[in-house]
Amino acid sequence: MRKGWQIPLAAVAVAVAAMVVGCGEKAPAKPLVEADSPAAKLYASNCSGCHGDGLQGRSGPALANIGAKLDAAAIEQRIAKGGTGMPAFEGRLEQGQIRELAGWLAKQQ
Repeated sequence: MRKGWQIPLAAVAVAVAAMVVGCGEKAPAKPLVEADSPAAKLYASNCSGCHGDGLQGRSGPALANIGAKLDAAAIEQRIAKGGTGMPAFEGRLEQGQIRELAGWLAKQQ
């Protein structure tokens, strides 16, 4: 019996197993700041479909630490104008709702 194929086959098996494990559900995000606020409810009804219930991301990027990367003004601009695959919410949400949502997201660090 030839043993030369066993090591490459084992390496392929390990690589496939790692890919399968890596493609599973994303790890749950840490608890949300002000999870019962009106802004959290806005998020749940307008954003969670793409960004996940716990900010962990789905078809859109994870937002779990967005407040550590962007300030409220930058988040507000992205929500209003959209960009990089995200639709604009200007006209869908009132400006006050966008500002409230951006402020809440900025607290998620």
